[in-house]
Amino acid sequence: MDNFEKKMQQELKEETPLSAEARIAFDNAYTVIATKNKQKKFGFYQPVFMKYALAVIVLLLLFTVTPIGSATINYFFTDIFTNQTLKEQGFVTKQSSATVNKDITIQLAEVYTDDNELGLHFIIDFPKDSPLKKKTIKNYALNFALQKNDKVLFDKGTNLSQQSLKGTLTDTQYYDQKKQQLHINYRYQAKNMIHDLRNAKVVVTKITGYYAKNDAPGYHELKDGEDFTTFTGSWELPITASKIADFKTLHYVLPNINETVQATVSPTTLTITLPKNSVILTESDYKNIYVTPLTQQVATKYPVENIRKVTQAGDEYTQLSFAYHDYDQATQFILSVGEKEYIFYKV
Repeated sequence: MDNFEKKMQQELKEETPLSAEARIAFDNAYTVIATKNKQKKFGFYQPVFMKYALAVIVLLLLFTVTPIGSATINYFFTDIFTNQTLKEQGFVTKQSSATVNKDITIQLAEVYTDDNELGLHFIIDFPKDSPLKKKTIKNYALNFALQKNDKVLFDKGTNLSQQSLKGTLTDTQYYDQKKQQLHINYRYQAKNMIHDLRNAKVVVTKITGYYAKNDAPGYHELKDGEDFTTFTGSWELPITASKIADFKTLHYVLPNINETVQATVSPTTLTITLPKNSVILTESDYKNIYVTPLTQQVATKYPVENIRKVTQAGDEYTQLSFAYHDYDQATQFILSVGEKEYIFYKV
């Protein structure tokens, strides 16, 4: 038995909890614009092929029997936000609105919102012989808008308004073969997110399935029926806002430093705002930045998700954002920038 086979057998015996890095990578696996992977074909001699085939079989077993494998079907928001306060007070709210159009049922299953992010979980049922159920479809996309009192708050390609989508929209999706249901989770990140969703609804106008293609590099126009299949309609999904609780933003300070540093934590995001030319951060540090909450439990490292320049009261700042889900669990957290560490304290 060579080292390769020994390592694979050892992996089968071990179970590894899903790390924050893995969760964040999973959350960002799909984006609004569908990308196409470049696939290449290789020829292998039979012994090499057999070893790689063994690797594939072992990896399939890993995804079947370990937490990482099971995590691929933990597509509910309640599996992501596990902080005790958020779970007990219902940060993620279950919804029940569903609409049928063109024999396609779209349900709004879950909603969450805070100062930085809005989350929408859709469950979609297709009719038995729908082209959208073909196994050759690689991924899906919805065109939808969020409306409140007939005013469009944001629009993802519905043409219900003239305003463009301002912010970052990412999605994850999973097709439940057992129940024959498609799950799509959208995360919309923007400044000054609207909390009050009373009288709000989601309007879906189109669902598209993109076929897996092995295209040569370069631009080409996508063709309906060849590259994708799409259905247009109208699915109006009212949001039950009475279930949505309001969670305050927490504030942290960094003492013993000769500059103004702001840090805030919402249920979805930890944000650190640094002055221009801060001693804490240089561009050479951008690839190795993360935060770690100081708790009695096993420490989780959250890598930086976004770095952007912002202007406040005429002054320029650098803002770091982390997909941080510990919320009120820690009164202190560590910001690691390269080999430097800074401890923040809750106010």
